[in-house]
Amino acid sequence: IWVTLLFLGILVAFITKKHPWYPGAALLLKEDFGVTEQNLLEMNIHTMEEVTEASREAEQFCLGHGQDAKISNHIALCVEEMAGNTIQHGFAMDNKHHDLSVRLLHKDTGLTLRFRDDCGAFDPVHYIPEEGSDALGLRLVLAFAEDVRYTYAMNLNNVCIRIGNKPQNRI
Repeated sequence: IWVTLLFLGILVAFITKKHPWYPGAALLLKEDFGVTEQNLLEMNIHTMEEVTEASREAEQFCLGHGQDAKISNHIALCVEEMAGNTIQHGFAMDNKHHDLSVRLLHKDTGLTLRFRDDCGAFDPVHYIPEEGSDALGLRLVLAFAEDVRYTYAMNLNNVCIRIGNKPQNRI
């Protein structure tokens, strides 16, 4: 086992050009991974009133980071629709306490929203609502996002929505 650990330490040092005991070196993350605290907005949401406040905070965060009004409104709509749907549908599935965590990251390449909840598994990316159903908000979110990814891991729904610095021409 010591030979394996020594080999891994040497490999990490070779790849990262850092000492293997440097914090995070063994993760082999790229230099541009993550964001500073100033470029991160984190919110925990439990009620519809908190959804409204989170939507406003997200819009102000975007405007404060130089985004135009259209993109800022798109982000606010994403927060309102995705968080509202989670509270309305996911939280109501059972009589248990649930948590919804929302992260908004600002990078030079654009904005990323991450929604994480502990409700039952639900993939909004591949959910195809019937025409005329009440899923118009979800359709709008999916339409103006550059990329939307869903994963379900460790009993948590994770939805990542990426919106670039230039609004999509689809809306």
